[in-house]
Amino acid sequence: MKRAYIIIIALILTGSVVYLRLVRPAPETSIARPALQTPIPAQTPPLEKAPKAPKDYAFKVGERFTYVIAWQGIPIGEATSTVEAITTYKGYEVYKIVVRAGTNDFLSAIFKIRDSFISYMDTETLESRCFEVSLREGGYKKDLVVDYDWDNRIATYQNLTDGSIKKSALRPGARDPVCASYYFRTLPLNPDEHIVLGINASEKNYEIGGTVIKEAKITVPQMGKFDAFLVEPYVKQKGEYENRVSVKGYVSQEPNRILLLIKMQVLELIPWLGEVTAKLEKIEYITPAQD
Repeated sequence: MKRAYIIIIALILTGSVVYLRLVRPAPETSIARPALQTPIPAQTPPLEKAPKAPKDYAFKVGERFTYVIAWQGIPIGEATSTVEAITTYKGYEVYKIVVRAGTNDFLSAIFKIRDSFISYMDTETLESRCFEVSLREGGYKKDLVVDYDWDNRIATYQNLTDGSIKKSALRPGARDPVCASYYFRTLPLNPDEHIVLGINASEKNYEIGGTVIKEAKITVPQMGKFDAFLVEPYVKQKGEYENRVSVKGYVSQEPNRILLLIKMQVLELIPWLGEVTAKLEKIEYITPAQD
């Protein structure tokens, strides 16, 4: 049962991140100092190098999105995603982006979740510089800090719960899940276009492919109708895209590229879960935090 609730929370990090909880890839060996060149398939150009980000970003400091998470139409939790501040990390200017998710009172009586994810994203390259994770899921507890050393292409995972430290190789262009979701918002989208993003999580590198299926109209209560794109993400494992979960994400066509709605149906492991959705409830612009 616990994994079902974890999957629900994973929705908030965009459809691509659902797979990081569901798909179990072949293990990669953690190493102290990886080689500086990692072979990347030629058909995935976004991973060939760490690209410069556009000057006009689709997000602003102070922006906060609130989503209602529902199972079979029944509200079970809430998630927020906030561009909290511009600060510094090891001399780099970074965006501090905070994602929080939790179950509502009804579900918390059965299984309480209070998770948070903080990404420190370089303001120039939109690369990950640091990623902090705090998981409170029932009786399970974990606190983790990931440092991204791009000069040596090493990701250092420091588990604050058990004190362990692990290192893994970094592929060029790989980002933590939160950073990747915001980087996605800066990319141009067109129908029938295929997009590939690199993800680094759980001491591994992943490729998330997404196909822009079609244009659509999405209505958000109290905010009206949005022109949107339907995007379907897939995880790439061992050179092939897997489809253990059906995920449909609706992203606004306007320059801000706002995630409006996610619909998820698990195809393997727990198909009885039914449909889980995360729908935008409100947009706020708050006073930026002072770090």
